[in-house]
Amino acid sequence: MSLNLKVHKQCIGFVSTPELRQILKDNVKERWKSGKKMQQVAFNIEKELQRYVHASARITPKQCEELLGRLAKFELTQSESVQILNLVPSQEVELYNIIEDAANRYTEQEIEEMVEVIQTCVQETGGRRH
Repeated sequence: MSLNLKVHKQCIGFVSTPELRQILKDNVKERWKSGKKMQQVAFNIEKELQRYVHASARITPKQCEELLGRLAKFELTQSESVQILNLVPSQEVELYNIIEDAANRYTEQEIEEMVEVIQTCVQETGGRRH
C-alpha cells in the first residue's frame, strides 16, 4: 500500500511540543468550523496525535516564552532551545546531551545556571513536569 503524501506548507523552523499542541488544536477546530469533511482515518490520526502531544507537553506556550527570555543570554541555537523546551532538563548531564559542544562553549557554572533557570522558571510559572 502506497501513501500519497504532499507537503502543503514548507517548514520554516523548529516547532516545540507546546506549539505543535496548539497548531493541532487550532487545525481541528478550523476544519470543523469551515464545514470541510475529512476522511475518518485522517481525522482519527490527527486526534490521536493531538492526544499524544497534549500528554507529552511538559510546559505551556506561556512558560516557553518566559524560559526562552531567561535563556537568551546563553545564545543557544534554535534547535537547542526547542529541545530544552520539549525535554525540560533537570540535570546538567541532560544539557550536555542537548547542547552541541557544550563543554567548550560553556563553563560548568553556566551549565548549572541554565539548569537552575529552567527549573526555577518551570516552578514559578506552574510547570506540569511529569
